[in-house]
Amino acid sequence: MKKAIYFVILITLIVACKDSVKDYVVLSGQIKNSTSNELILNLSIANRDTITIDNNGKFFDTIQHIKEARYYLYDGKNYLRVYLENGKDVHVYYDAKNVKETLMFSGAGAGVNNYFMNKEAIEKKRIQKDTPKATDIYKLDEATYKMKLKQVKKAQEDLLLSSAEVSEAFKVKEKKNIIYQYLEDLSSYQEMHAYFTKKPNFKVSDSFLNELNEVSYDNEKDFKSSPAYARLIRHHYNREAEALAESEKIAEDIAYLKVMERVNNKTIKNSLLFEKAKSSITYANNLEAYYNAFITASSNKAHMEEIKEIYSKLKIASDGQPSPKFINYENYAGGTTSLDDFKGKYVYIDVWATWCGPCLYELPYLKKIEKAYHDKNIEFVSISIDESKNHDKWKTMVKNKQMGGVQLFADKAWKSQFVKDYVIKGIPKFILIDPKGQIIKANAPRPSSEKLLELLSNYNI
Repeated sequence: MKKAIYFVILITLIVACKDSVKDYVVLSGQIKNSTSNELILNLSIANRDTITIDNNGKFFDTIQHIKEARYYLYDGKNYLRVYLENGKDVHVYYDAKNVKETLMFSGAGAGVNNYFMNKEAIEKKRIQKDTPKATDIYKLDEATYKMKLKQVKKAQEDLLLSSAEVSEAFKVKEKKNIIYQYLEDLSSYQEMHAYFTKKPNFKVSDSFLNELNEVSYDNEKDFKSSPAYARLIRHHYNREAEALAESEKIAEDIAYLKVMERVNNKTIKNSLLFEKAKSSITYANNLEAYYNAFITASSNKAHMEEIKEIYSKLKIASDGQPSPKFINYENYAGGTTSLDDFKGKYVYIDVWATWCGPCLYELPYLKKIEKAYHDKNIEFVSISIDESKNHDKWKTMVKNKQMGGVQLFADKAWKSQFVKDYVIKGIPKFILIDPKGQIIKANAPRPSSEKLLELLSNYNI
């Protein structure tokens, strides 16, 4: 009898173990010639996992309840992507001096990672065969561009079909993703071609986007499983918002919220609203109007609470309020400088970093404005939020680009209190403060915008 009971228990345990799926993944590996003692796994914009790298370049970490997706790994020098799925451990090996030629995956999750590595190699080879620079593909004419995309799509579908190490379930999802990527690339051609050929009025022919006519923009399942489909949807609604903003002469951020009211699928609608609001609300010209429009459009209570929290912080540093202060920031010219040092003057602040392309784009325009207002009652203050390890790079750039105005280095980069108080989520960020230290514009126009001159003129500066 005891043996029978033991046998039943054993069978039950075996079945239970067989049916259960691990709700975690073990990520391990070794980095040859590593120059860092930590590895950053970016799980989301706001969620990072720091993994210790030992003296031999080895690392090991258990990540709980992972969402099946590709994530970025950063070793302080190199970025690479790794596909993680609960229950499928992944081991990574590469030489930090030559990632491209040495990267190898092993373990239960190796098959999908190898597939993605080969997929990207196909895309690069096919596209850059006749276009050495990756962005050159957008300079091609319509017919050639579409032909290139179809070649890449066919090659990737063939690779997927022949990949024996990936599951059939993955193949079904990935085939859809390849198709959506093709459609998303078609969708982005007009604006990208206009930008890279410097033809701002360029429009695609009437038939170029015919394949998009059959796309449904309320497929919740594909929205959750296909990154390309999610990008395609974003692109679609961004274009609709641009058109609405132009036709109704309203701000584009408000137009986007209005467009979202038309979306039928609640999951997609709430997700896009929340995603956009987390970044856009910090740039809203009319904070009150933007917040109210978001609350009206969203039906997700958790999202509304988080945006309300951001809104409450932004209210403290909104137009007409006393400006948050920075204290004793290193001055390129020597010594330290605080915001209070500029009392009695208008202050135009540029929050930037040496790695920020849009920030560098504004520099020539900023220098021009500084020159025009050099004898006026206004100080132009640039605050770098570079990491401390890039301090010398900051000093070199200020010198080489002959940057004028007051050049300051923030104390803790993105974690600086001044950055937190203004709820700065992206750069460049421009702020205009009056002689009493009150905020005139928490989202002041950029130097490249004619609206900045209008704003300065309104205050007789």
